[in-house]
Amino acid sequence: MGEDHAIYLLEFELPHLPVIKLGFSSNPEFRMRQVQIDPSITKGSVLRSIPAETGHRAICLEKALHSHIKTHRPDLIVPPELFRTHIGTTSEIYHRHGRSYISALLDAVVAGWDPSTPAQAA
Repeated sequence: MGEDHAIYLLEFELPHLPVIKLGFSSNPEFRMRQVQIDPSITKGSVLRSIPAETGHRAICLEKALHSHIKTHRPDLIVPPELFRTHIGTTSEIYHRHGRSYISALLDAVVAGWDPSTPAQAA
């Protein structure tokens, strides 16, 4: 059942700014298509998807990852006014140069790091 829930990393080519989106979904490919206002412009792709045991676990991981990024790398956060005309979401969009940092966080989650546990998140 863990295959039904995933943390994903998507990539989009906005006309003025390449970005990535970190989130959770039972279907990352569908979610990628869903948030694009005009796919011919944004050219979205799924970069990565890691399974979570349950939907609740995926939500907890996603929220903790966003919190971790906001605390440790706020410079990666793209302000909504820079993407909202192209991507139908209000947050969770990061600069593409943060891809290796966010991928490393996902690697750590796969290896057992739990960003939602205060002792491990510190």
